Amino acid sequence: MRPTKILILDTYYAHFVQQVYRDQLDLAFKPYQEQLAFFLGYHFGTGDSYSHYLRQQGYEVVDVIADNLTLQRQWAKEHELKVRQWPHLPLFGQYTDRLPLYRILEAQIAEFQPDILYCQNLTFCDPWFLKKLKRRVKLVVGQIACPLPPTPFVKGFDLILTSFPHFVQRLQSLGVRSEYFMIGFEERILPLLTDVTEKKYDVVFIGGFSKVHRDSTQALEALAKVVPVDVWGYGINTLPANSVLRQRYHGEAWAMEMYRTIKQAKICINRHSSAAENFANNMRLFETTGLGTFLLTDQKQNLTDLFTIDQEIAAYGSADELISKVRYYLEHAVEREAIAKAGQQRTLKDHTYRQRMTELDQILKRYL
Repeated sequence: MRPTKILILDTYYAHFVQQVYRDQLDLAFKPYQEQLAFFLGYHFGTGDSYSHYLRQQGYEVVDVIADNLTLQRQWAKEHELKVRQWPHLPLFGQYTDRLPLYRILEAQIAEFQPDILYCQNLTFCDPWFLKKLKRRVKLVVGQIACPLPPTPFVKGFDLILTSFPHFVQRLQSLGVRSEYFMIGFEERILPLLTDVTEKKYDVVFIGGFSKVHRDSTQALEALAKVVPVDVWGYGINTLPANSVLRQRYHGEAWAMEMYRTIKQAKICINRHSSAAENFANNMRLFETTGLGTFLLTDQKQNLTDLFTIDQEIAAYGSADELISKVRYYLEHAVEREAIAKAGQQRTLKDHTYRQRMTELDQILKRYL
């Protein structure tokens, strides 16, 4: 009996992809597999964590970065697939821009013939296109950790996994099967950072500034007025020109650069978007602790299900508490480092992608 096949469809932030091609000028001219391996080697987002550990579970898996046009066109070239380039139309630009990507993705699915299409982005495939792809696979699975898209995008999936506990019932109420499935940490990153031994930053924040982060950004502003906070992230231009967060802003940090920065910090501040409501779920929880850095995160209802507060991580419920705890843990290095070490041990024990893929294996088997 042949192994179950999974095609993992992922998308990357455009700025990150453009930066990689700018830094590696010859990359765009290399074979498809070399380009793909190069991007996956950055460990952007979940990288190849799903495919790597699912293969250990006995699956046959391929990764597709479906919105990387340069990469996807290279696949088409190597497979002698003619792809029409549609003109960019002001009112239909996103639609026409994706048509070449859809053509290539459909050909990749036809060649690989997966049993499962696993989509890390629920909105990359328009509903009409997802319906077309469903004819070629047994199970279409989506995963989400951001605000829910319009209902037509959701209803096209056979199953949606989410790290938001409160999304499960909402999705089920729409007639979509859904299960709770947490994010994790990629332990294979650790050997790549053994040269990082200095804690050169006292306090860092790496994240986004957008309308879904507006309320939590106020606490960061309050902190940065009294304690220097080194900041990386996207959307800084959405902040007022006089925002104190701009004073120590270092640009965007993705993938290995982000991991390196977190590891170089004494304290990493985390906060969730408004979509999380009262639940902790984001990647920074596991990235920070997994790297052995002290995590100070916003208090959430389910946080104690993930970590022991004040023993493995610390939490804050207000701007004043954030400020007081930053000051306290900067002054109490021994206690801070003990908590960081315990947090890392907990993540490596309970929250790695190696464990998550064992959980995913059991979920997928229930629905196939």
